[in-house]
Amino acid sequence: MKSLLMKQTLLVVIIIISQALQAQDIQTIQLRPGPQNGYDCDIRNDDPTPNWLSDDFMANAWSVNGNPFIQRGLIRFDISQIPVASTIVKARLSLFCNTSSGHQQLQAGANAYYLKRIIENWDQTTANWSNQPAVTNDSAVILSRSQNNTQDYPNIDLTNFVTFWHSNPTENFGLSIQLVEELMFSCMVFESSNHFEESKRPLLVIEYKACAMPYGAFIHTSDELDCQFAYSDTTTTEWHWNFGDGSSSELQNPTHNYQEAGSYIVHLTAINSCCSTTMQDTIVVCRKPLSDFTYRINDQTVNFTCLTENIDEWHWDFGNGSFSNLENPVYSYLQNGNYQVCLMVNNSCGSHISCQRLSIEDLGIIQTPNGIAKIETTPNPTTGEVKISVADEQSVYNIVVCTTSGKRVKVIENLDCKTYTLDLSDVESGTYLVRVVTSKGEYTRLVIKQ
Repeated sequence: MKSLLMKQTLLVVIIIISQALQAQDIQTIQLRPGPQNGYDCDIRNDDPTPNWLSDDFMANAWSVNGNPFIQRGLIRFDISQIPVASTIVKARLSLFCNTSSGHQQLQAGANAYYLKRIIENWDQTTANWSNQPAVTNDSAVILSRSQNNTQDYPNIDLTNFVTFWHSNPTENFGLSIQLVEELMFSCMVFESSNHFEESKRPLLVIEYKACAMPYGAFIHTSDELDCQFAYSDTTTTEWHWNFGDGSSSELQNPTHNYQEAGSYIVHLTAINSCCSTTMQDTIVVCRKPLSDFTYRINDQTVNFTCLTENIDEWHWDFGNGSFSNLENPVYSYLQNGNYQVCLMVNNSCGSHISCQRLSIEDLGIIQTPNGIAKIETTPNPTTGEVKISVADEQSVYNIVVCTTSGKRVKVIENLDCKTYTLDLSDVESGTYLVRVVTSKGEYTRLVIKQ
């Protein structure tokens, strides 16, 4: 038997089983409330006392001491655990004869019965014949009379009822059981949720197709400040974009023009008939670079200045086999002449190169009779050592080894020799700028370490 406190506890034992049915995701819940969470009662036309503690769930037309009465049952299942926009596939109710009932005749007489949908609210602790809730004949289920007095009624089709309750959750008032013809000495006696034998309590099995959440990612492509967004989930019906710059869109695949280059966090909330998903991604938009630079000649030194903004990489070619990856390099030419200096700039949107003719004259460079003093670096490429040799009457004073980005990795000073063996075995493989300071000027050579 159940107490009022136990009866008000809204706990339902739910077994969720995932199975594949014709390649569709079908979920199953089994609702078999017990004394703690069942919601059912009996009402009789000869007894105003609420009867929600009975072990019986029944439809009955009988008599007591020669006084006839009519009896009906009310029951409600909580199906709120089914996701809101799911599709009900099938619902089956099983009712089991209460063979331990005090009504010893059990299934008897002309006992064909109705299951009708209740259309107004009721309280199991106060329900009686005079205040019983109204029912509707729409989709009413008729069950044939029993073949024996202990017959069970398994797998009664309640798909229409459950579909209606799921679509209209505030109108889930349950169902009633009553005889088709309430003729004397006719009875259907089933177990209620109060019965001690759990396996015989009312069982409602519902299969439903769960609604899938919207896919959680979008893609984008950009052309400078113009960005094309795309979201491919065809189940969605609403899209709410926030482009991270104060602008928005309700299109599925919008195009947006940013006014400024930069990094933006873009949010999309996608909605389908089931639920919504919010996703985000960080995008970078930029203008394609346009290479431009200026220079200033000062004695033996040329100061180069890049005039292009928002650049990630700089690649300078000084026109004589020397290079730099600095933004604004300073370079000393060792020979008079005309040089074509080129600057290639890169950012995430692309690259561009520009070149200018540079004339170097009378920089005070010491000439040898055969022209500019020479330097050799062998072998090049090298796996370790590089032999540095200078020609004519000059000596090696200092050697500086830098990466192409300008980072120094090795410095040798206070030398005075015509030949020096430079050991690069302790540096990583790559391309290096080797600057040699001699008694007659400076030389820069590109050396590849393998």
